[in-house]
Amino acid sequence: MSDNPYVERGEIYLAPTFQGVGVGRVLLDHQVTLHIGSDALVIEVPFDVTDGTTSVHIVPGNSDRLSGASTLLNAVCRSVQLHKSGVLLVEFADDRVLTVRPSEEFESWQAFVRGRNMVVCSPGGALSFFG
Repeated sequence: MSDNPYVERGEIYLAPTFQGVGVGRVLLDHQVTLHIGSDALVIEVPFDVTDGTTSVHIVPGNSDRLSGASTLLNAVCRSVQLHKSGVLLVEFADDRVLTVRPSEEFESWQAFVRGRNMVVCSPGGALSFFG
């Protein structure tokens, strides 16, 4: 059995350890951190959460634009997709979708699996794998 927690499927990597697990903690500061079981997603750039009819734009570090992130507490992940283009797509069981697009200037997001495998979305959208 491979120790690599990411499954490559064409233009995306799936992180199956997130599947079926709820968001247990949401940390809001200059970044938004979602703790999902023993795994975590750290988002450092503005992102959107949509439910098919409405969209909430969340801006880490801006207290007036963070409230939508707190609604993700207890949301159960259906899938976490790390697109090779640098897009992070998280689908939740309640049909909400979180989308983070890569920044040209900053690291956009990181995914931590089992506390030792990390993926970083570098400026421009390149993915770097560690662990």
